[in-house]
Amino acid sequence: MSTRLLTLQKRKSAFVSVLASAALLALQPLSSRAQQAPPQVPAWLSVLIVHVKSGQGPQFEDLLKKITMANNKANRPPIQVFEVVNGEQGVYHFVSTHQALAENDTPQPPPMKPEEMANIVNRLLPTTDSARSFTARTYPQYSMLDANGAPPKLEVLRTTRVVATRGDDYVKWLETYLMPALKKAKLSNFVLSRGFLGDSPQNFYLTVPVANWAEFDQPDPVGAALGRAATDKLRGIVE
Repeated sequence: MSTRLLTLQKRKSAFVSVLASAALLALQPLSSRAQQAPPQVPAWLSVLIVHVKSGQGPQFEDLLKKITMANNKANRPPIQVFEVVNGEQGVYHFVSTHQALAENDTPQPPPMKPEEMANIVNRLLPTTDSARSFTARTYPQYSMLDANGAPPKLEVLRTTRVVATRGDDYVKWLETYLMPALKKAKLSNFVLSRGFLGDSPQNFYLTVPVANWAEFDQPDPVGAALGRAATDKLRGIVE
């Protein structure tokens, strides 16, 4: 079965404009301040994955700081930034959220003067090897955001690729087996999404925040809650 796990770390440098949990891919910013109502799961995620050249990470981040400072000054919605720490190195995930794709019909102008923005972009591009972007559709009914928890330091991104004709069967499996397992494991902060524009609908993404590295020393609570019988149901559904 084709399932890929990545561990991503929320960047602590100044260009991260808010404390947030999610990384690639993830998803909704969470405030460390207690809230009375849980935050709303966004309907859409815009994801940009950038591969930075070896040794260019510090310069890449320094230039991003300038953009973020201007973005904050202009009171623009924050973009979450994560770096892969257990997987391919030099990879950054940028995630922004939307309640409607129609928001893209009226794009906002750059947060700084056009010539200043062009100068930074021209310096930024040589630090990167490649980049790709896509839009994912979330499943709010299979997602949950905890407004009261402390922002985690890490995020686990689980990518599952399903057989082309079995997407609906996988969603049914999520509803029948995975969601009860997540509740049994007492996980209250996770987001499920699926590739849409620029990505295959065969790709499903589940992001789960992790408080610290010590949690990886413990048995996987979701795997234990699922059990062998539930995972066997994925045969023929997941590639």
